[in-house]
Amino acid sequence: MEEWFKSLEKEWKIEILFACEAGSRSWRIDSPVSDQDVRFIYRHQEIRSYLSLSKPVDVISIGVPYDSQGWDIFKALDLTAKSNPSMYEWAYSPIIYVDKNDFSRTMKAIISEHFSSYSLVKHYLSLMTRNLRELSRKEELEEKQQKQLIQVLRAEAMVKSMMEVGIDKGPYILVEKYGGEEYHLLVEAKKQGKLLPAHKLQKMIERVEEELVVLEKTCLHLPRPKPFKKELNTWLWNLLDCR
Repeated sequence: MEEWFKSLEKEWKIEILFACEAGSRSWRIDSPVSDQDVRFIYRHQEIRSYLSLSKPVDVISIGVPYDSQGWDIFKALDLTAKSNPSMYEWAYSPIIYVDKNDFSRTMKAIISEHFSSYSLVKHYLSLMTRNLRELSRKEELEEKQQKQLIQVLRAEAMVKSMMEVGIDKGPYILVEKYGGEEYHLLVEAKKQGKLLPAHKLQKMIERVEEELVVLEKTCLHLPRPKPFKKELNTWLWNLLDCR
């Protein structure tokens, strides 16, 4: 993979500052046929391109040999200022491929001090709602729906843990601890390529639908986000050698 990253840097004239695994492998729920989902953050080698009339590309998406996507540092930090959940999950990924100048350590420090737990919780509640709505429309629950239910229970675990212990430990540790019996049962079934009985899946759906109502009310006490662009600008200038 190291050679692949080098080829990307040469082709796109970029410097990759951070790269990690996302998706099923990062959550340790991958099966033998799971894809590698690679995410990376980069800066353009020619700093003057950021000052040109034609703005440089801020998203790079590539399908082979990995399902991969990269964000330019301006896009990444702009989303960081909004407590973006992808930045949260990437920073804490247990599988990191590139981490120049301790990028992930700085990102975690910013998350710990400035990220809005309210914004993150609202995102994962929305994820639960959207997937539950789709599940409720299905008369038969198949492999795809079982995967959706895993996402629902994972989001539920993250919401509960964030409201109880905060966000500092990162999503992967939080889900491992707060995932519960249902979540781990589904994960094991996915790894083995099995589909749980429909009545078990339906029972899980009904339980989490009731829990969602409670969580949506409980999260209202969480503090609202506060701006922290000054800190991000300082980091951005360091990353661009504009000190």
